[in-house]
Amino acid sequence: MNAYVKAARLLAHKQAGCTRNRKATPSKVITFQEIAARAKAGEPMAEISATCAGGLTRSDPVRSTKSASDLLLLSVSKQGCTLLSDARLLDGGNSIVHQGLFIRGRWRERKNGITEIETEPEFHAHAQKILDGTNLEPSTIQGLSLCVAGPWSDNYFHWLMQYLPILKIASQWQPLSTIDHFLVRGPVKDFQREALARFGIPAHKVIGINKNQVYIIEDLLLTSIPCDNFTYEPWVIRMLRELTESGSRKGRPTSLFFDRRAPAPRRIVNMAEISDLLENYGIQSIDCSTISFQEQINLASSSSLLIGVHGASLANSVFSAPGTVLIELLPRNYRPRYFSELASACQLQHLKLSGVEPGPLPLQQPIYNADIIVPTRRLKMMLENLATDRAR
Repeated sequence: MNAYVKAARLLAHKQAGCTRNRKATPSKVITFQEIAARAKAGEPMAEISATCAGGLTRSDPVRSTKSASDLLLLSVSKQGCTLLSDARLLDGGNSIVHQGLFIRGRWRERKNGITEIETEPEFHAHAQKILDGTNLEPSTIQGLSLCVAGPWSDNYFHWLMQYLPILKIASQWQPLSTIDHFLVRGPVKDFQREALARFGIPAHKVIGINKNQVYIIEDLLLTSIPCDNFTYEPWVIRMLRELTESGSRKGRPTSLFFDRRAPAPRRIVNMAEISDLLENYGIQSIDCSTISFQEQINLASSSSLLIGVHGASLANSVFSAPGTVLIELLPRNYRPRYFSELASACQLQHLKLSGVEPGPLPLQQPIYNADIIVPTRRLKMMLENLATDRAR
């Protein structure tokens, strides 16, 4: 245990309201940045807990997140890291409670140029229902644990861009080999276990967090979450690209189509027709759910053309070399910026092609989950133009 952990643990246990295994009902919120700043200054948080009474509601005011300059700064980025004693982890890592306060400020989204959407109060309101309604005794996890869980952390895209980089942040404070547990939203998926193994983390240290269970973490190493949904940190891209394996690319395809199989939404209705077209242009179809994490990296890093319906598998484009072409197939009237912004950050060429629905959507089905008919002629024209450009 290094000096940072010793000092943080000593401070945490001196703070009021820190009796181990006591059931805590969260009151309002405190930002992650406030916790990190107080830990850095050695200030107790008891007075904050004492002044925040009552449960969290959607109408409660939520204090604004402080600027990045108020975070504990690390060499990799303007990110924060702190250690909490006896923190409660709820709802699969979506919410974390410390001394009766929900922690806010780890999760960030962008919409219409505004950095934050108020989604965390929704997470916290749901977590409080779990806390108030469960009759299960909290499960205690002893030792030092790193939280690699949070909103959508079991999704491949979010895991790559926002949660796997947590290891880099945490390693600036604590050698990963000295951390007892790595907390991941359960059930742990193969790509998560394989990705953690690339950083030397053995499977027995990975704990899957149940969404309906309340966990008391003896010592929780907690970081901010890098990369909001439409902004990608350069250091994160560099870190992920370091996972590519050097060596011969002989025998690997140079053009890939990421296939989506049932029960995933946004399936291609006219897939037989599209498959014939792709085969004519020598484009290999792969199903990412059937291959390993490392194989996904290897295939994406060796390809100069990637095609797929909007979905998490397109996150593999982060491993592609600058200049790679990414064609994103989309439902009609759906224009997300996840991959256009990622392509820009990775210096890829990004093209969009919208399809149409096979019929009227069910009343409650959002457009972004609609199955699509891909316009074959337009896709063929795109591929022809790309072939012509390459021939020049």
